[in-house]
Amino acid sequence: MNPVKVLGFPHGKGFKPKKPITKDPILEMVTAAIAASDLNIHQISTKSGVAPTTIYNWVNNVTRRPQHFTVCEVMHALGFHAKWKKS
Repeated sequence: MNPVKVLGFPHGKGFKPKKPITKDPILEMVTAAIAASDLNIHQISTKSGVAPTTIYNWVNNVTRRPQHFTVCEVMHALGFHAKWKKS
């Protein structure tokens, strides 16, 4: 079994942004994972089943609120797995 990659969320509990959030913070994590991978948008699209235009829109700040399912599929294709933890 492959080791699970872990990305930390960019802000912790009680985070209060100085200005209103215009896009979902999860996009920062996803675009960082895409940039760190050795794959291009079409390769990620093929592995994840998510349309290349969707991924392109994330990378180029067109999308503000991505769908949870598509985020999970792309992150899974990049080797990341979501883990929910009760606080």
